[in-house]
Amino acid sequence: MDNSIVGDIFDYLRTGHFINDNSNKEVEQVWFDYLDNPQNFEKTKTYFEPLYLTLEKGSGYFYLSKKGNVQSIQSKIETAFDWIDILDFFRTYNPTFGAGSVFEPAQIKVACSENVLLQEKLNRINKGKTTDLEKIQKLSTDLVSADFAILQPDAEQYKVLSAINYLDRLVNLINIQDDETIA
Repeated sequence: MDNSIVGDIFDYLRTGHFINDNSNKEVEQVWFDYLDNPQNFEKTKTYFEPLYLTLEKGSGYFYLSKKGNVQSIQSKIETAFDWIDILDFFRTYNPTFGAGSVFEPAQIKVACSENVLLQEKLNRINKGKTTDLEKIQKLSTDLVSADFAILQPDAEQYKVLSAINYLDRLVNLINIQDDETIA
C-alpha cells in the first residue's frame, strides 16, 4: 500500500469530498484508478477502519462515511430534503440530468421563464439570492462544493459528476406508501 497516496486520499475524503471517475482533476483520476483496484480498495478500507471511517464505493465514485455519526437525525433529514429539492429542480429542467450531463445557468434561467413548474421549484429553493440567475448560480456552486458537479474550464458550463449517483441512491431508498395502505 502506498502510504503517500492513501494519506492524500484521506486528506481529501475526510472533508466530505467524493472521488469521481469523471472528474476533470488529474489527481482525482489517479486516486480513482488506485481505489478502483480491488486490492488497493480493500487495503485502504482496512486502513481507515481504526479511525471509525468506512471507505464506500458507489457507481463511479468513492467517499468516506463515519461510524456512529453524531449528527442529529433531524439535521440529516433536513440536509437530505435540501438535496432532493435541488435534484428535483435540475431533473425538472432536464429529465436525464445525471452523471456526464452538462448545463449552463443562463440556459436554465431561460427555461424558467418558459416553464412555470421549473420557476415554482426555483422559487421554493431559497438560497438567499434575489434574481433567478443568482439562485441558479448558487445551486450550481453548491453542486460543485459537494463534488456533484465541476465547473468546466474556460466556460460557464457545469458537468455533473458520478457522485450524483449518491443522491439518486438516497432518493431510491425512500419508500412512500400509498394512502390506502396506511392505517
